[in-house]
Order: sequence, then C-alpha cells, then structure tokens
Amino acid sequence: MKRVAVILAIAACVVASPGVEAAAQGAERPLLHSLFQDHAVVQRGQPLHVWGWTGPNERVMARLDNGPPRVTRADRTGAWRMSLGTLEAGGPHTITAIAGGRTQVVTDVLAGDVFLCSGQSNMEFPTRLATNSTALLREAPNPQIRLFQVSRRLSATPQHAYDAANRWMVDEPAAAGDFSAVCYLFGRAVQRTQHVPVGLIHASWGGTPIEAWMSEAALRGAGRGDEVELAAAHARDPQAADRRFAQGMQQWRHDRDPGVAGQWNAPDLDDRDWATVSPEGFWEDAGEQQLAHLDGIVWFRTDFTLSAAQASLGGRLELGPADDADVTYVNGQRVGGEDVWDAPRAYAIAPGVLREGRNVLASSVLDTGGGGGFWGAAGEKQLHLSDGSRISLAAPWRYRIAAPLSEIGLPPRRPWGGSSAFSTLFNGMIAPAQGYGMSAVLWYQGETNAGEPRAYERLLPAMFADWRAWHDNRNLEFYVVQLAAFGAPVIGAPVRDGWGRIRDVQRRIVAADPHAALAVSIDLGDRHDIHPTQKLVLAERLARLARRRLYAENIEDSGPVPLAAKKEGGAVRVSFGHGPLVVHSGARPASVELCTSDRACRFVDARVQDSDMFIEDVAGGDAFVRYCWGDSPICNLFNASDLPAVPFELAIE
Repeated sequence: MKRVAVILAIAACVVASPGVEAAAQGAERPLLHSLFQDHAVVQRGQPLHVWGWTGPNERVMARLDNGPPRVTRADRTGAWRMSLGTLEAGGPHTITAIAGGRTQVVTDVLAGDVFLCSGQSNMEFPTRLATNSTALLREAPNPQIRLFQVSRRLSATPQHAYDAANRWMVDEPAAAGDFSAVCYLFGRAVQRTQHVPVGLIHASWGGTPIEAWMSEAALRGAGRGDEVELAAAHARDPQAADRRFAQGMQQWRHDRDPGVAGQWNAPDLDDRDWATVSPEGFWEDAGEQQLAHLDGIVWFRTDFTLSAAQASLGGRLELGPADDADVTYVNGQRVGGEDVWDAPRAYAIAPGVLREGRNVLASSVLDTGGGGGFWGAAGEKQLHLSDGSRISLAAPWRYRIAAPLSEIGLPPRRPWGGSSAFSTLFNGMIAPAQGYGMSAVLWYQGETNAGEPRAYERLLPAMFADWRAWHDNRNLEFYVVQLAAFGAPVIGAPVRDGWGRIRDVQRRIVAADPHAALAVSIDLGDRHDIHPTQKLVLAERLARLARRRLYAENIEDSGPVPLAAKKEGGAVRVSFGHGPLVVHSGARPASVELCTSDRACRFVDARVQDSDMFIEDVAGGDAFVRYCWGDSPICNLFNASDLPAVPFELAIE
C-alpha cells in the first residue's frame, strides 16, 4: 500500500466470519432475494427467475402482476427458486411471494437491460466529481434509469444476498451524484438511444487487485493455487502463514535484488562513487533525475561514529516510514524490515551490534509505484541508545539504484488482509448477484495490477470465464476500459514499459474473446492524476460498444486497431481495422517505436495512408512496432469517428 493506493482504497473492513454470516442468514433471510425490491429492473428477453428463502420444505407461491400463481417447495435449507416467464421491455410490474406466513410484494419493477459495473477507483469515481458534473446533474431525472449501489463488503465465503440497506433507486441528482460516473453516464447514453429501461448495479472498491474479484476456483485455475492455499493456512494459523510468506519474500529479494548478491550491506563496501540524497521526502521529489520516475529497488547507506561506551549499548533505530518495503542492516547485520508503506520503522538494536568508531547503516528499499524511499522528515531518523542519548542520522545519505521494477517484477503479495485479500470482494460483492439476469459487465480495473502484466494475462480471461459461469451465461459481454495515461512522460529514448505492457495485455485478451470489447481511454488521462475526471466521454465510448454489439446499431464502436505489421521492401506497413486513420495536430503520428527482439526501442517517423501506417526507418534487427507505449505518451492517431487508436505492440512479420 502507498500514497496512490490511499487515494484508491479509502476504507478497510473486517473479513466476515463464515459462522457469523451463516447465523445472520439463518436469523432472518429474505423471502425474496435482495435484488428483488421496489424500483428494480429485471433483464428483458430472458426467463425471469426469482428466488429467496423461507422455512425448510415450505410451500412457496409467487406471481407476476395478476398472472397465475406459480408454486414450488423450498429445499431442506429453506432455499427456493422459480421462473415467472419472460418479459419484454416495459412495466411497471409487481412481484408477489408468499410462504411461511410471510408475504412480500415488490412494486414498480421494470423490464429492461441490466448492467453490472465493477473494478477499482476509476469505476468507483462518483458523478459529482466528474468534469462538468453540475451541468450533468442538472438535467431532468430519468425514471427509466434505476441504480443499485452495492455496499463495500468482504467475505471469506461466497454470500447469497446483499445487505438489506442496499436499495434500487430511481434516477435523481442526489443518487446519481454519488453513483459511479462511468456506470451512470453509460446507462444514460444507452437509455437515450435505445429507449428501454436500464438497471445499473455498481460494485467497485478502490485500490483493489483483480485477484480480490475472482473466486477461489478461478484463481486455482489461473495458477494461483499456492497463494489460495496460503490464505487458507493463514485463516488456520496466522503466525505460521506469516512466517511462510516472510520466507518467500526473503527468497524473492535474494533472487531479484542485485544489492544482495553484491553485499551492499557490508560495512567495508566502497561506496564513494554512490550519489547522495537528503533522507526525507519521496525520492521522486529529491531533485535527482535518475530517481524522478523510478519504481524499483534503491539501496541507501550512511555512517555514524560512536564512542566505546556508546558502542557497548543497545538501542532503537528510528527511520520514519519507508515506501514501500525495506530491509535494514547495521554493520552488516539485519536489524529489521517492514512492508507497510506508511508505518514508521523502529528496529531494536541488540548490544554487540554497534562498534566503536565508524558504524554503517544500510537499507534496501523497494518501491512498487507512486512515491518511494524513507519519506519522513530527516529529523525523524535517529539512533536512540539505551542510555537515553540520541545519534542523528539526518545528514545526506548515499544511494545506488539496484534495479528498476520493470526488470525485477512485483514482489509476492499477501493473499489475505483487507480489500486486497484473494476472493473476498467476489464473495461479498459479486457472488450475491448470481443468477440475476444481465446484458453486460463493465470492467475498469488494472492500475493495482499494472506492475505484473504477465500474471494479468492469465487472470483477466480467467475472471471473464469465472463470472460467466457464475451467472450461467457463457456469452455474457465484458466491456473493458483500457487504462488511461498516467505518470511520467518519456523524455529522449523509450526506456521503460510503464503501463504500456498491461494496456497491451488488455488489448490482446479482449481481442481474443468474441464476447468482449475494449474502450480506449489513453487520451482522456492526466499524467498528474490517476483519476481522470473526463468520465462522460469514456462512458459514451462504452455505450458505443453496447449500441453496436447488443443493439446492432450501424455505428463505429472502436478506434483504429492494428491487424498486422509486415516488412515490405525497406519499410514496415502496419494495417489497421476501424480506419481510415486520422492524425490530430500534425501530419504524422506521434509515439511510434521500432524495437529489437530484446526490446531495445527507438522512436521513428511514420506516415499514414487510408488505413495503413508506413515506417521507413527500419533496421535489420527490428522485430516489433509499438504505438502509444509507456505511462503517459502523446497519442494523436484517431479515426473519422474521433475515436483514438489503441496503444499496442505488434510483432513484425
């Protein structure tokens, strides 16, 4: 967790105990599932299944409007389910259920199209904070749009119903203002063009990884079984699981950190050629060019002098917080390590560790995104000796970059704890909607997984399959938002992947799935803000996907997408679908790269003609072409519908 994650994840909850959940359900389970309530929207064109709970083996009667009653009997657990037929768009309808001396009547139910919106903070981002929100919310409420906000909820096991406080709301400014901007504005665009009721279910949580939104079975199928097992072990014996995780993290450091192999913790290491930096603030703000945009491992060293009497003492080393994780040594001996970005470091120093004369503090700090380093005030960095005296460590420290994150990848992540725990958000926020008919899922997530694109390449399609199986709909549509621009621009040569790699994973996974589509948002980003506020344009791009794919409108639903890159003579021709190509603010496309097979890349000039892009500055070793790569590139390639070309990397044939 770090300062970016603090913006993304605002609150934390306690994982629900399975026993407590079961007891609560047994105490008062709803006769009708919590999605069936006043003002609901049910999916048109599909069998209307209704379900709920009553006493074991009790007789249940349900009816739609004044139609004939349908009768079934609950199973031995009290669960019941039946079909009330198939509805066309319209309403309002009434659903009545009677069982065990209880009657529940649900009114003002519309039949239309239902959409589930999920992901992390950019999906959670409310309409009232979006660009031009005052004007957006001033428009007349639309009673054909209904909103269902799923409250944040963690659970160790899949749940069957939502909290009773979660209610369907008819569109009005207060409800829309606090609702997901992307979800609400998407629904508004769909309703205005299709003129059918629209139901929007929003279930998001900022700062969360995709693993939290997948079932345990799906994670096992995606190769994450060891971590699922470790999470289960943590539930049985937290201390033992913590030790196992620490051992794995230590092994990861040993394998990935060059400073470990180089013994940069050694007190006699010659570090005279290391650069210096003040030990305060994030290293990105230190005024050092090589640190300005660095995520990865940096080693720090400083020394201090002690008398013989002082050296005989023990004490406590206080360094303030370190973002994200540190391993700290004194005179070559490990004295502590922590992986909580905002936790002040306070490590006990046993007698015998300190020396008369020169002593050396060394620390390896791993930063996985956002700010990095020992970011507290320099004055916080002190050695407190057991006699009450203090040794200041505020003087400039020496540092050396060990490895960027792009070379070492992300470290292991605990599969338990808070909103990042594996499967807990699926269990608490997605599983309760099982069986509720819907047209499509909108998915805006990936920022938290941006540092591990290879893993995401397995997880994203596994999540698609997981949710489709859970909803018993193998053709359930997924509309995925490709991550917007955020972070450092490229200066000079293209030297880092940044978010380019995970955007390309999103592109390729969606392209391989006949029931998925991509909304490009690269041009809507803000390099200084991970939460771009221009949600209306993005929502309307997502609505284009639905209008073309669900409603068969003859409209363009995508910007240019690469089809192939081929060498022709001394040039490379990249052919595109969804053209012809249009270049904005210039005669030639920007941010075009050619790369060798080992990803040594350079910017190149290119030109466009119809639906093709031609690159003539070709070398013999060129193997890939890239467009709009990195964290926050400048991208000016569009089509005639003003939709941006998708960022990509493509092998040259």
